[in-house]
Amino acid sequence: MAENDTSKMLTPGAALRAARTDKHLSVAAAAEALRSREAVITALESDDYSFFSADLYARGFIRNYARIVGLDPDPLLTAYQDQYAKNDPDVMNPSQHDVGGLTLAFAPKKNVRALIVAGIVAIIALITVVSVVIGGRAPDTASVDDLVDVAPEPAPAPNVVDPNNNDTPAPEPVVPVSGVELVLAFERTSWTQIFVDGVLVLEETVPAGETLQYRGDEVRVRFGNAGGVFAELNGTDLGVQGGRGEVINVRYTRDGADVS
Repeated sequence: MAENDTSKMLTPGAALRAARTDKHLSVAAAAEALRSREAVITALESDDYSFFSADLYARGFIRNYARIVGLDPDPLLTAYQDQYAKNDPDVMNPSQHDVGGLTLAFAPKKNVRALIVAGIVAIIALITVVSVVIGGRAPDTASVDDLVDVAPEPAPAPNVVDPNNNDTPAPEPVVPVSGVELVLAFERTSWTQIFVDGVLVLEETVPAGETLQYRGDEVRVRFGNAGGVFAELNGTDLGVQGGRGEVINVRYTRDGADVS
């Protein structure tokens, strides 16, 4: 059966792993070709897209990995969109936040417990006001924790490895990034100049749809269209890097991103 026909019958991760195996590539070799960590390969091949902070970066890695192992990325991206995409609101309707001197776009995650507690506090306050108006004194009230019993968040499920599948990579321990791991996802075409640890590694017009990754102690980027590029720094989604058509210089370190 043709390689692309096989990919249509499998999940994106299973298709990528099968293609890598057919090419006799180890996980380490695939990670080197992708210019990434082995943990990224393991996450992709396990369809563990919680590893990526947004759909934008997951799609970019799927596209790049597919090219490395010789697969057409389009069926994989369609399957990802149908089965796994979170449809991140931060990419469609970003809210503006100031991070390290640079205005970046991302949507903070909602804290469910905080929302519940805030609602209960509002109800208690309303009851108190009504009681004072009607009865002349405030009733005895219970604490918020007495009224709401919020169950603790469940522990993450352990990784289950099929003992009969010798090709399944062992889970890689999570190791904090010591320097900079920068992912740039180009939603629109942008001329881009990139220095990694002072060395010029790229100076060209990057087309829309490309995803690039760089690692080092410091990465400096000059964007010709900052509004068309999203960035992820050490696993944190920084969102869009500026305004549409805006030319800016950004310095990325493990402490954050700054306009230089």
